[in-house]
Amino acid sequence: MIFTVVDIKGEIVSTLDVPDLKTAELNIQDGQRLYEGHFDGSSQYFVGNTPTPYPERPGDWAEFDYEQGVWIDPRSNEERRVLALKAITDIRGATRSRYVTVTEGQQLSYLDKERQAKEWLAAMAAGQETGIDEPDAGQYPALAYETGAGLTADNPTKVAEIIVAQAEKCRLAFAVIEGVIRQYLNAAKHPETIIDVEDIKANCQRDVDHALSAEGL
Repeated sequence: MIFTVVDIKGEIVSTLDVPDLKTAELNIQDGQRLYEGHFDGSSQYFVGNTPTPYPERPGDWAEFDYEQGVWIDPRSNEERRVLALKAITDIRGATRSRYVTVTEGQQLSYLDKERQAKEWLAAMAAGQETGIDEPDAGQYPALAYETGAGLTADNPTKVAEIIVAQAEKCRLAFAVIEGVIRQYLNAAKHPETIIDVEDIKANCQRDVDHALSAEGL
């Protein structure tokens, strides 16, 4: 016979496969009760004598309050604050990565590429005024690597214009992202703020996305 063992709270703690009820009763502890048949403890618990489905668990951090029949957050507000601050900074990094490749040393590469692009455009503008020929492309390797069929553009000037435009777009995006992130960081750091990590994560990402969308980014 199959019996399900339920503790005093209503949590299903085990299943017994025994010859009879008497044997099952010898294998339970004080406060536990038996129900004939198999009940899945991962998806249900008992309210009185009624098997009841658990509500959807909000996260691995949640603990179930059998008395109230709800999931609760056992972490202190300070523990949640630390997690919220990390989540906010993670959103900053993840959202920035939509616009640039976020790897060690990559920022210097972007800055150098932008510098070369601006210098090329300045040299081209000066050359138009003085009648000097196009600058030596060999002096601008970042542009040369992206010039040609199937690459960024078919000539260095177009490449330079695209690089400068992308850099300006990134700066605007980063400023918009930082504006929203700072608001959330300041709010989360305030000692009187009651922290709900999941709400902060969802709302912060939503507000960052809305702010970027409003700027056409």
